Amino acid sequence: RWGVIKDRNIQSRLLNHVDKDFKNVVEKGDELDNLESAIDEVKRGGFVFIDEGSVLDYNFKDSCEYITIDTNIESNEWAYGIANYSPYTNVINMKFLEFKEKEFFNQLKIKWYQTDKQCDSSQVGNDTPFDIKTLSG
Repeated sequence: RWGVIKDRNIQSRLLNHVDKDFKNVVEKGDELDNLESAIDEVKRGGFVFIDEGSVLDYNFKDSCEYITIDTNIESNEWAYGIANYSPYTNVINMKFLEFKEKEFFNQLKIKWYQTDKQCDSSQVGNDTPFDIKTLSG
């Protein structure tokens, strides 16, 4: 079993992908109500939760019982939307540049994701490729 949280970015991206296999993943999988129920399903076992890597990394950071597998399918970079020719564009760009130069976002990532866990990665199987084609049936 597998699934996504309804009305989230991942569900929308899969449903609107040009490759029908991505749409099949959503249509053949479970639709979950929220993040808590999705994490609970994973912890009960026998369930693959598909979501943004940063969400999974954060929620599983303190346990070696669960892993995240990076699909390298699409990235989820941060962006902001603003009206064309907005007087705020330069201000926002300058602030983001300042944050980048001061490594503000890197510091946040360390603060949010740093963990003391040390898992044995040799226990993770790698004999069968797990990709969208396999998952979609």
